Amino acid sequence: MLKLLSLLIITSAVLSHAAPSFDCKKAIAPIEKAICADPKLSELDRQIADAYTAVLATASEAEKAAVKSEQQTFNKERTGVCKDLKVECLKALFEKRLSALSSPKASPKPSWEGCFRGPDQMLCISGCDQKGCKFSFEGVQAAPCSDEGRFIFTGKDQLKAVFNKVSEAKKKCAYNFELSNTGGLVGVDDTCGNCSVGTEFDFTGDYERSN
Repeated sequence: MLKLLSLLIITSAVLSHAAPSFDCKKAIAPIEKAICADPKLSELDRQIADAYTAVLATASEAEKAAVKSEQQTFNKERTGVCKDLKVECLKALFEKRLSALSSPKASPKPSWEGCFRGPDQMLCISGCDQKGCKFSFEGVQAAPCSDEGRFIFTGKDQLKAVFNKVSEAKKKCAYNFELSNTGGLVGVDDTCGNCSVGTEFDFTGDYERSN
C-alpha cells in the first residue's frame, strides 16, 4: 500500500512538473500541440513562463518593456526558426530563452518599438534593426499634424535617434529623440518648426509608452 502511494505521489509530481504554462486540453495552435506532446518541451515551457514572471516582478518599467519585447520575439521564433516544429529544434530554442531569462546580466535596453503618447501627438515606432526604426507621427486632439520616416540611431548604445528631413521652408531640419529610463521617449530637439502639412508644431517633450 505504501509503495503504491509513493508511486502515485512520484507520478503526480512528475506530471505536474512537466505541465506547460497553458491547458493542453485547449491547445489549438500547432506549436501548442507540439509542446503538449513532448514532456521536455512542456517542462521547458513552464520554466520559461515562471522565469519570465519572476524577471518582470523585479524589473523597472524600462526593463519590463525590453523583456516583453524579447519574449514576443521568442514567441515568433518558435515557428519562424523551427518551421517544421521538430522537437530538437524547439528544445534548443527553449533552452536558449530559459538561459537568457535565468542568467544574471546587465539591465536590458529599453525597446524603441511601440506607440508613445505626447502632449498632442501619438508616435508609433516599428521595424527596428541595428541602424534605426520606422516611425509615424499622428496629431491628436486639436493638432491635425502628421509625419513619417525613419529614425537613425546615433551613438553606440542605441538610446538616441535622429530623423533628418527638409522642412516646408526647404531647409534641412531634424527631430532628435532619446529613450528615457522609464521606458518612454523624450523629444529633445525639433529644428523643423512645422510638420509636413505646414502646421506650426513642436515634437519636443515627454512621450509615455501606451502599449
